[in-house]
Amino acid sequence: MTDATTRLEGLVDRLESRLAQVPELNDYSDWPKVKAATAEIVDEFARDDGARYRETGSEHVFRMAGFSASSTSSQLGALRNWCAGARRRLGRDG
Repeated sequence: MTDATTRLEGLVDRLESRLAQVPELNDYSDWPKVKAATAEIVDEFARDDGARYRETGSEHVFRMAGFSASSTSSQLGALRNWCAGARRRLGRDG
């Protein structure tokens, strides 16, 4: 296992753990809490791991560890898509 693979596994595990702490979205009144929790996660990974996030109107893009994922729905969707893409990459490369 390479250092890059080990690092990617650690990032995915940490991000998935943090995403599990995001409040459930049962109805629209939950959205502000979900959005705030997700923004906190992005800030944490940007500060600690060099992640980047950008929003371009209809697209949310999260980039970390050399690749990016996007979502047209939300910041949360981009983070979940990044985890799914990282897991696919680990399955192929790990």
